[in-house]
Amino acid sequence: MPVDFDRDAFDAAVQIGEVGQRWPGLEALRLAPIELMPVCSPALLSGPQPLHAVADLRHHTLLHGAPRPQDWHRWLAAAGAPALTPRAEMTFDTLNLVVQAALAGVGVAIGIRALIRDDLAAGRLVQPFPPVRRSTRPFHLVWPRSRGRDPRLQAYVQWLKDEVAADEAA
Repeated sequence: MPVDFDRDAFDAAVQIGEVGQRWPGLEALRLAPIELMPVCSPALLSGPQPLHAVADLRHHTLLHGAPRPQDWHRWLAAAGAPALTPRAEMTFDTLNLVVQAALAGVGVAIGIRALIRDDLAAGRLVQPFPPVRRSTRPFHLVWPRSRGRDPRLQAYVQWLKDEVAADEAA
């Protein structure tokens, strides 16, 4: 849901939108793509029902986040398995809770690479198999054009630009 800067006391917000999308009265900075992938605790790779292929998901619990209820459906369709029925499914109120459940070995989550990069790099989460589904609607930082001269906001936007550039260079 788009933030209403006239109603809500926010200086900036993260929104999902098309590349090049225009938000009336707002400036936007593209932050990161939304790349969806299955992720789980490394323990699930060699457990009693090891994960080696998409079809193996039928033996596991799929973890869903209420804010993004279609992520598994979209990923399974991209993986060529739209009709796959898992052993069980669980839905959590936030994406952070989904990640915590995956870290604890509760099941397999759909992760957004930009949000779980550190857990993947540290080996706390693993991607058991491809593919990665890339959305056409990346994360953006948006802010009211009328507040663009605020030095604090300018500093924040510049810091994010530097972070995005460093991330893309890595």
